[in-house]
Amino acid sequence: MSAIVLRRAGELFVALLVMSLIVFGLGRALGDPAALMLGNFATEEDRQALTRDLGLDRPLGVQYLTFVGNALRGDLGRSISGDRQPVMEIILSRLPASLQLAGAALALSLAAGIPLGVVAAVKRGTWVDTSARIFALLGQSIPVFWIGIVLIYVFSVRMRWLPTSGYGGLEHFALPATTMALFTVAAITRLTRVGMIEALDSDYVRLARMKGLSEVKVIWKHALSNSVLPLITYLGAFLATMITGAVVVETIFGWPGIGRLAYEAILDRDYPLMQAVVLVMTALFMSLNLLADVLHVVVDPRLRNEGR
Repeated sequence: MSAIVLRRAGELFVALLVMSLIVFGLGRALGDPAALMLGNFATEEDRQALTRDLGLDRPLGVQYLTFVGNALRGDLGRSISGDRQPVMEIILSRLPASLQLAGAALALSLAAGIPLGVVAAVKRGTWVDTSARIFALLGQSIPVFWIGIVLIYVFSVRMRWLPTSGYGGLEHFALPATTMALFTVAAITRLTRVGMIEALDSDYVRLARMKGLSEVKVIWKHALSNSVLPLITYLGAFLATMITGAVVVETIFGWPGIGRLAYEAILDRDYPLMQAVVLVMTALFMSLNLLADVLHVVVDPRLRNEGR
């Protein structure tokens, strides 16, 4: 087990190093960062001063090594807008809101997707199964921004049940969490359905039925407990996708998370903040996937034996 975890951690470190190089390179490939941040009306003196301030007058190799060294110490620079706060402070102040929204969306996805997948597998070939598969197809096909706009129009504009934006009570979570969860509900439904169909056709389920166990116990205890391994594998990816891919949802609903922060940094031409947000999102995504891999190893004895 430890060998597998160490291998995954090594892969994570290499991936982060490569991503840091990509982020650093893209920032330079898109043009002079100082010119992009200052705009068209800045003087040459302003551009030169900002270039020195950001260390952009040094060789690229030195700039990259400085960037990586500072990042390893948790220093990703200072924002050029407002009161020039350290960008890590800004990101960490926004991260809890993103984690709360992603957690609510994931809980909603599991609460809806697992029962729907189980029912679809049990009623395989019926209209219930067909409806569940159509729902899964639509949930993974409809653009997120369109779902968010429709929910705002129906529940906020027409019915006036829920606020259109903001961050606070449970009523503020309802629309953005539902919007974010729909794609994941569809994916969880499909994964659960496939795992349950395989489990219901297995020998241990047939044996459980021969022993006279009730159908409810067979389905929800024996079959479901042995069909969730693929789901556990993807949970980390689902949560990571919700956090790092929430730019559209957080922008539509005015949610103060790191997704909206990325959008604001682009609008403000805040180069250090944009660079830091991308790198932190990448690290978060990869770390949650590593956590999912470790959890998979813990619950699957075959992988534990493989690592010995």
